Amino acid sequence: MSYTLTNTINLGVYLSTDGSVHASDNVNVIVAAKALTFSYISTNSGATFTQVTQFSQMFQAPNISSDGSFMVGSNKTNIYVSTNTGASWTSVLGGLNNPYFVSCSSTGQYLVTIQDYITAAYVSSNYGKSWNTATVPQTSWQGIFVTRSGQYMLLSGNAGVYLSSNFGVSFTTISAYNNYTVYSAVCSEDGKRITLAPGFLNVVKSSDGGVTWSLAFPSTIRYTLSCSTNGLNVIATPFYSSGTAYITKNQFNTYTTITAGQSMGNWMSSDGTYALRTDSNSTNSTTSIYVYQFILPTIIVDGTTVAINGTYTAIARTKSVNVVVIPPGGQTVLSITGTTVVEDLNTITITMSDNSVYLVYVMVLRNCFKEDTKILCYVDNKEQYIPVQELRRGTLVKTQVNGYVPIHTIGHSKIYNSDNKLRSMNRLFKCTKENYPEITEDLIMTGCHGILVDEEDITMEVRRKTKELTRDDVWQTGKKFRMLTCIDERAEPYEEEGTFPIWHFALDHYDRFMNYGVYANGLLVESCDINTINEFSGLELV
Repeated sequence: MSYTLTNTINLGVYLSTDGSVHASDNVNVIVAAKALTFSYISTNSGATFTQVTQFSQMFQAPNISSDGSFMVGSNKTNIYVSTNTGASWTSVLGGLNNPYFVSCSSTGQYLVTIQDYITAAYVSSNYGKSWNTATVPQTSWQGIFVTRSGQYMLLSGNAGVYLSSNFGVSFTTISAYNNYTVYSAVCSEDGKRITLAPGFLNVVKSSDGGVTWSLAFPSTIRYTLSCSTNGLNVIATPFYSSGTAYITKNQFNTYTTITAGQSMGNWMSSDGTYALRTDSNSTNSTTSIYVYQFILPTIIVDGTTVAINGTYTAIARTKSVNVVVIPPGGQTVLSITGTTVVEDLNTITITMSDNSVYLVYVMVLRNCFKEDTKILCYVDNKEQYIPVQELRRGTLVKTQVNGYVPIHTIGHSKIYNSDNKLRSMNRLFKCTKENYPEITEDLIMTGCHGILVDEEDITMEVRRKTKELTRDDVWQTGKKFRMLTCIDERAEPYEEEGTFPIWHFALDHYDRFMNYGVYANGLLVESCDINTINEFSGLELV
């Protein structure tokens, strides 16, 4: 599949919906002309393109959020953003001098830009509303890259490559290439698989975060790179020159070559299903956009079809999951590893006969309290808050509507917590008195723990997010509704990194599948049910 635009030379091209270029009603394409005063936007999979003509200079190197609503680009005087699929644009320069390339995370929240081959780089964590100078040397920067989450950023240029693993707060050099000019660098979502394109030298790759390096493919020209979230699917196209383009599904263990014209932009979907490249013809001022589709295997985990690089939620810590792979025509499955779930986030690795590798993540959920959380109990003939780790079978716990009910089962485990602000079910969150006036002190618990709220608090958006995360509707405990802590905007990600002890308990009930509303540091939350804590929690029971 290809599209052709006239009166354009040297485009940067980006697509919205990851891996859905075939969905004709939901794909937005934004391309930018280098030598003209406009960009092009398509909202119908490239069937038609509309010029954006309000910029006084060339609109350079655009980027776009995964849903297509947020767009960003530079005209070398200002940085402009659109929050309505290009219908209108706002300057968010923020005092920058001569911004050039700009890249963003999948939501548009995290951005990085460089000055026009001058000295500085800048990062933003609030959709471009304000910018901070990146902690990198003053040099001529050539390329930028941001992972979909925004956690990892790469700056490449005359000083080699600098990597940030904390949303652009700080950068460190990839020392093996700090004496080379690197034109492009990309990495996987976890920062481990990195591919670099040094100027006029061989393209190289690393699978251990830059500790060791090996040849990707030999080269004597400059290349631009894009990759999928796992870092295995990569497209490399010539930068400002004609030559050979490369596409791989296994980080260049094997690859396909394509004769390409002068190119500036390329793109790879998050799951590696689709890739784009551009060819410019300076003779007749036309640019062609080529679309490549890869047929991927179907992966079924415990009867549920899971996307490549997707996450399957397991309910038991030591559960072995059943993985069925339906390969594309002509391929077979060489190996499947990681089906025994022994970690909080387990990786299933599937290797095909063409040496392509596909990943699925298995996440183990725990709705638990961080140790030292205080639970309202009836002890020594009075109500008092007792640290959760001191509770035992038979301790009377205060419930919302059923008085004091004895503990049936209690257990503990550990959870790793990162120091970022990502909102997920499998991390710790903090509920503060500022946002929850009823609590007695800060409450820290996992993102999948249910805070009990009234029905009017369960908006359509809350229901949508719950369905998206759990594949189920919002559940009830008594007459209250369970809002997941990670969905409740009042709860803040707990930004202390480390492994923390967590506890949970179930109270006596004639129905093993029912739970209660209990009070943790003054906040009404759910207890566990007897069936879950005994059969599926993975907790060490005491």
